[in-house]
Amino acid sequence: MNSPLVTQTQKRSNEQNEIFLNRRKVAEYRIWGQGLMGSLRLCIQVTGTVWAEIWPQVVVMLVLTLGAASVNLAYSWDVSLIGHQIVLVPMSFLLVFRCSNSYQRYWDGRTLLGLLVFHSRELVCKAASFAPERHEKFVTDIKRYTICAVMAINMTVSQHWQKIEQDREDRKTGKKGTWRWEIENLKDHLTQEEYDDLRDIPKSHPLVMFLWIRHEIQQACQSKVLTPFQGFEMSANVGELQQVWNGMSKITSTPLPYPWVHLSRLILWMFLLTMIPPAVSQLGFNSAPFLLVSSFLFFGLVQIGNEMEDPFGSDINDFDLASFETSVIDDVAMITTHRIRQHTRAKSKTVVPRQDEIMKESFLEETLPRDPVVPSSPHSLSNYTLRPCGSDRFQEAPIDSAYSSAMYELKSFS
Repeated sequence: MNSPLVTQTQKRSNEQNEIFLNRRKVAEYRIWGQGLMGSLRLCIQVTGTVWAEIWPQVVVMLVLTLGAASVNLAYSWDVSLIGHQIVLVPMSFLLVFRCSNSYQRYWDGRTLLGLLVFHSRELVCKAASFAPERHEKFVTDIKRYTICAVMAINMTVSQHWQKIEQDREDRKTGKKGTWRWEIENLKDHLTQEEYDDLRDIPKSHPLVMFLWIRHEIQQACQSKVLTPFQGFEMSANVGELQQVWNGMSKITSTPLPYPWVHLSRLILWMFLLTMIPPAVSQLGFNSAPFLLVSSFLFFGLVQIGNEMEDPFGSDINDFDLASFETSVIDDVAMITTHRIRQHTRAKSKTVVPRQDEIMKESFLEETLPRDPVVPSSPHSLSNYTLRPCGSDRFQEAPIDSAYSSAMYELKSFS
């Protein structure tokens, strides 16, 4: 007999495989859905559309329309459109706000995914550029922890509602703590000791990865592998990654307020039901196809808003988080491979500026640019103590020499 944890893992794996196949179908629709025949084929598709969710509501509207048309044959009423038009204004306001809010959340989520990939690449790229050649372990650790952080973020946001459903079932059955995050995928990028430590933590796994990355940066700064400025730059990327995770969690865990959803759905039904008597009194049974199309459009818009409200779930039209993970893994692997090649080339040819070139005024102006906006800057060239030393050379004061060296170091890494 399989354990509950194994059964739960197998169920998630089967669901992910089914979602992957359905997303491939949707991608194929977008490719061949062009031209006359492609448009016709696209119109009759069901996978990935809202039809699977709204067809019961459309059928109810069709039955009510046919029933009202049958009654109209016996009694022949004449109903005005004024009542229907009164409901139109509040319904339009609520429906437009619902769709625009969901659309904004959808594109906010896509922006956050782009920032997740960008700051992950930037963090590993800085580690590969800043760290000297002999400190390859530091770059490898940053790469491993960054990959695990991205995978943990995608795991927490994609399985959020599954966790809520499991917790709800646990409350009904009186159980506690049956939900387990799928951190087995992180095992390939962690040591056995790190994996055991992470497995003992019940939640907030991305936060643990951020803490490990910051610890590596601090150790590198203390051991002089990184300068304080370089450590600050890498820590800024870690902070941005944490902010991205918070933004994605906010979208996932904060749905539209229930009173707004309830009121918008109630007014939508009132709008469609008040449309039936005037349409039947004027068109009879011929009103059925028109009301069928109208109900399909309105219920479809509401369902589209529901799907776009949380783009990090497991629906067909949600973002494919696995592709973003693969992109990050491939990119950071390329960065570390390129770092090794660059160090190999640097051994054969190393360019070091000569002392007389460093002391030239043109070199210092390039290293320490003039600052016309802040004339009182203590490091501007106007505050330098110049001493004649030939026609095109000068010497700088000792206090400015340290700043010039620091700026030259920063320029070499920029």
